[in-house]
Formats: sequence, C-alpha cells, structure tokens
Amino acid sequence: MRRRTWTLGILPLAAFFAYEVYAGAAAAHAGEVVLRDDTFLPYRQYTAGKVRISSFPNLIETELLARVDRKTGAISTLASFKFAYAGDHLRSYDSARNTRAETLRFNAVSHRRSCEKKDLCVFNEVVTVEIPAAELRQAPSGGYPLKVFARAGGDATIAVPRGTIDQLLAAVEGPLAGTR
Repeated sequence: MRRRTWTLGILPLAAFFAYEVYAGAAAAHAGEVVLRDDTFLPYRQYTAGKVRISSFPNLIETELLARVDRKTGAISTLASFKFAYAGDHLRSYDSARNTRAETLRFNAVSHRRSCEKKDLCVFNEVVTVEIPAAELRQAPSGGYPLKVFARAGGDATIAVPRGTIDQLLAAVEGPLAGTR
C-alpha cells in the first residue's frame, strides 16, 4: 500500500501563499483604493486591494475592481479570484452564479501548475467575475455572495466583503458625482 507524503509538497505551497499575501498587502493597504490611470487603456481602473478570504489548503484571494469607461463614464465592477490548492488535477473553474442562480459574466484568466511528483501538484487559477454595480450596492452586511463552479470539483461559495464594496464604490462614484 502506497502512502502519499504531502508534507514536502505543502511547505513550498505555504511559502508561496505567504509571499503572495504579503505582496498583495504591499500593493494596497486595507481601506486604500488605488487608481490605475493608464492612458493606453480605454478605462480607468480602481482596486480595493487583495483580500485573503479563506485559508490553506484552499486559499482564495479576491480583489474587487471597478473600471470606468473613458468615453461613456460607464462603471463595470469585477471580482478577481485566485484559487490555490494542492492535488492531482486542475479544477478548471468555468462559471459563476449569484444567489438567484443567475449566471454572471465569467473569464478564466490563467492557470498554472507546479509538480514535485506526478501525483502531487500545486495549482493556481485566476478568474474574474463581472458583478453589476447595482447588485454590489444592495449586498447584505455579510458581503456579496456568489458561487464559482469548477468542471472537476472544488466549487467555491465566496462572499466579497461589504467593507471592500463600500470603499471601492465610494472612491469610484465620489468623483463621478460632480461630473454628472
């Protein structure tokens, strides 16, 4: 009977997560909304910074983004999720739904695999989900809940924190209120 040894595979994974969370915290402190105003993009992008919303071994890191179209002023809001886990297969996240079972616009951004042995790999998947700003405004105090589905198991129910939503919308809509 073959016994899997996860200890050695978990140590690099834990170190990677610690670095990623530290690096995300350095980019934007809690409560600080950062504007990325790249004139080569058709929008201005605001971010409320990365927030870790679960823990090892299934780390989920989220980042709430708002994009303001330069021509129309339309606001689109996206939640970016980074899933990191150890296992023997890619989960392949491929869709998301809100609590009313309505499909949300979904985009699989990237996936990465790092294997020490054939049957022990560390996977990272990054996805974005477009959430209408009106729905975010109506989120309960516990945050905006949604579920991200994977083809190979590992579905995740996630709540975008209410405080993050309030900070981002205030930063985006505050300057726009004077221009309407």
